[in-house]
Formats: sequence, C-alpha cells, structure tokens
Amino acid sequence: MTARAHALFLATILLGGCRRPAERVSTEPMPETRTLRVLLSAEPATLDPQMPFDDVSSVVLSNAYESLVRFDRSLRLTSGLALRWINPDDRTWRFFLDPGARFADGSPVRATDVKYSIERIRSLAGSELSGFARHVVRTHIVDELTIDLQTDTPISILNGLTFIRIVSESQGRKEPDAQPLGTGPYRIASWDKGKSIVLERNPHHQPMAAIPRIEVLLAGDDEAALAALSKERPDLFVLLRWMLRDRVARMKAPEHRMVSVEGLGVFYVVFNVRPEVPGTPGRNPLADKRVRQALALATDTAEVVREGIQGSGHAATQLVVPQVFGFDPTLEPPRFDLAAAKRLLHEAGTPAPKIPILVQKARLQNVEEVLARQWAKAGAKTSLVALPPAEYAEALDSGRFVATLQGFACTSADTSELLSFAIHTPDAHGGYGAGNYGGFSNVELDALTDENLRVFDPRRRLDMLQRALRLASEELPMLPLVVSDDFYVISSHLRWDPPLNGVVDALEMAFVPSPAQAAAR
Repeated sequence: MTARAHALFLATILLGGCRRPAERVSTEPMPETRTLRVLLSAEPATLDPQMPFDDVSSVVLSNAYESLVRFDRSLRLTSGLALRWINPDDRTWRFFLDPGARFADGSPVRATDVKYSIERIRSLAGSELSGFARHVVRTHIVDELTIDLQTDTPISILNGLTFIRIVSESQGRKEPDAQPLGTGPYRIASWDKGKSIVLERNPHHQPMAAIPRIEVLLAGDDEAALAALSKERPDLFVLLRWMLRDRVARMKAPEHRMVSVEGLGVFYVVFNVRPEVPGTPGRNPLADKRVRQALALATDTAEVVREGIQGSGHAATQLVVPQVFGFDPTLEPPRFDLAAAKRLLHEAGTPAPKIPILVQKARLQNVEEVLARQWAKAGAKTSLVALPPAEYAEALDSGRFVATLQGFACTSADTSELLSFAIHTPDAHGGYGAGNYGGFSNVELDALTDENLRVFDPRRRLDMLQRALRLASEELPMLPLVVSDDFYVISSHLRWDPPLNGVVDALEMAFVPSPAQAAAR
C-alpha cells in the first residue's frame, strides 16, 4: 500500500477585530489531489494494449488508450479519436481524426499512428484482438488527419474498431520494447508485478481527468482480494462476479457501498468436442452430441444461480443477453430432466462418462461444485481438476481439458463478436476462434459468422445471428448457465455509476469533498 499524504489546514478569520476559533477540517487529502485506489482479484498477463481481450486488463488499458470509435454508456457507437467517418465506396472507410488529440507525451495523433496501429495488431503473434482487423486489407493515408481503411469485401468494421487501441508510431519504432504510448486520460507509470499498477493523469488529454493518479492493487486471487478489501479499504473493488455477497458485506468498510449492475456477461461450460483429448487416453465422450445434451438436461440452472452464485444473477437462455443485437427471444434452455439425461447417456453407450472439470487453483469453485454434483446424479463420473493460473491457461490453449467454465460479454452489443471469438472454427490467419477452446467446428455456423457483417439490412442480419445462436444451442459446444450481475464495492467518497458494459472509466469518476472540506472551500 502506498502511503497517502495528509494535509492539515488551520484557518483564522478576523471579524471586526475579534478572533474566531479555527474550524475543524478533515485531514483527508482534498479531492483534486487524492489517489484513486482500485482493487483487482487478478493480475493482467500483459499490458500491451493490442494483446489481451479480458476484463482484468481492460480496467487498466481502457484508461490509458483510446480507439477511433467507441461505445457510450448506452452501447451506442460514437466518435473516439475519429470525429467522423464516411464511405467513399462500399469497401472504403474514411476517418477524419481529431486535430486536438494528443498522446501522453504531448505529440499529436496523426494518420501514420493509425496505420501503424492497424498493421501492428495484425502482426502481433498471440493477439486476442487481431481478428478485429482481419477484414482491413489496406491502409491509405489521405493526409495527416485523414486515413482510409479498405476492406476485402463490403463489410461493417466499426464495432471491431472499438477494440483496436491506437498507439504512437514514433515511440513504437524508437522504443519497440517500451510500454506503448497511448492517448487516454492516463498513462501507465509503473507495474510492480504481484503488487500494483500505477497510472498518472495525461495532462494533454481533453477533457482532463479529475483524479490525478490511480493505484491498482493486485490481490492475486479471490481470497486475497477479500482480505485486502478489509485491510486496504480501496476506493473501488471491481470484478466481483463470483464473490459471495454475504462475505463481501461482512468484510467491506462501513464507508463502502455495494453496487450491483445487470451485466452483459454470460457464463457457460466449454465442452471439448475433439475426438480425443490431448494427454487423456481413450475416446472423448463429449465428442458425441448426445453426451453434451445429456449433461445439459442434468443441469439445474436455478440451483446454479441459487447456490453457485448466491443469487447474484439469473439463468441464461443463450450465449448473449437481451441487450445484445442477435438475441433470440424464442430460445429456451434445455429443461432439467434427469431421467432423459440418463436415457441419452445409455443411447450414447456411455452411461457413466468421465467428465473432469478443469478449474483454477485459489479461485472460488462454487459453480463447478454444483455442476459436478448435478452431473453425477445422471451417472457421470465427475471431478474437479485444479491447476495454477498459468497451467490452466496453457491447458485451455492446447485443448488438454474435458470441460471448463468460461464467460463472455459482448461489449460491442453485437452477437457477431461472440461468434467470431468463441464459436468460429479457429483460424490463426483470419483471426477467428481465439476463444474457441473446445475445438468446435461447424460449416454453417462459420458461414453465418463470416457473412453477417457483409449484410447491411438490419432485419436480415438479425435473422442470421439468431440462426447462428439456434445452431449453437442445438450443437452445444458451450452450455449457457447464468447471466451474472457485475458487482462493485465503492467508497462513499467516490462519485461513479457503473455502466452496463462494465467499462471502468476513471474519466467519469470524481471524489466528493467531505462536509468539512466543503465548508473550508
């Protein structure tokens, strides 16, 4: 914990020759000098703004980097570093940059920076974001504040561009190993791994952030985060989806309030559908769709909500929520039917399939425990296999698992984001399927994923996306479980209303003065 400065102000007021006693004021830092202390229960794997696609990294990176276009609090596309855009033809998107935009070193944003950023993200090995630039085949600089992005086919690319953060070309070429320079309201000042990440205000950003400094405390796991919540008393604790609300309520400080927001995230079981699981002898039972369907029938999502996440959400009907374009209101989850589940397992010739569930060590495993108990009642031999975070990630990437829990939030408010990332057949060259850990492949689903963005009629697009979700529901590469609320613990001194998309934007935050500080002003 970094020590926070304290200031004592004594005021003496003379009125008509008489001396009034000094009024008592708070010893807390004044709002304009106070550091925002944010607690996370995990640590980013990288702070390269063009590599990760996860909630934890986003807390830091969304405050230090910006994109050409962005989503507002209502999930509507709006201007970012580009003030406006046009289509000179059906394969060209022309963007007009904000002449006042500046990187954290004060240098202006130019078309060369956008070109460099697009080309950089396409060439980054292992980038989870490169797929968002897969249809951009050429960048052409019109002038220093205008750039054309040309696509391989008539297609909408605006949603994907919200995830491509723009970095400085000159700094990137001079210092390729340095932390990339961004244009956000803050810059990353330091990263003490395992302890904290510090962000300092970018004085060149307009509007300027009200809070001068952010200290992100890295707890490492859920239990450590709960302990830090009590000990450190941060101003903000985020990413509480799987925390038990009663434990948080007991451990938070009196000046903290708990805020719950219905989130965009759907949590689901990833089924490995490969014929064989690497490192596991014998045939993979989940390669048979009937086994996946049986496990779905053996899953009581009401119990998962009640016991797995302590009521902090609701059952999911599909892989996206109603606020996301493409949601199909006619879709219903598989009914809970143990007898039908047992019949299907017998039909598949696997009345007692071995279904180990991969989990991360030191993480709450309430949901997985509920699932293991439910599936065992249908005859499955279930167990939890716990691995440290790094080994867990490697097992996911290599397909060395049978089933595991994952989550995805369509922050673009468009189902195509989920289809491209988690369901499309993995394609390293095309940038598809980076989150398709189970090896699922379906020609019709791939076609719907490829083609929907080429359709500009919203009714036709909606029909295509809903067809894709119905196919996913039938094939069951993933089993939707719950839509979890986003939880935050917020200090009473901090003014902030969490948005629907879960973006932690410090530019929207401000500290409020205490009554004593307000009286002293």
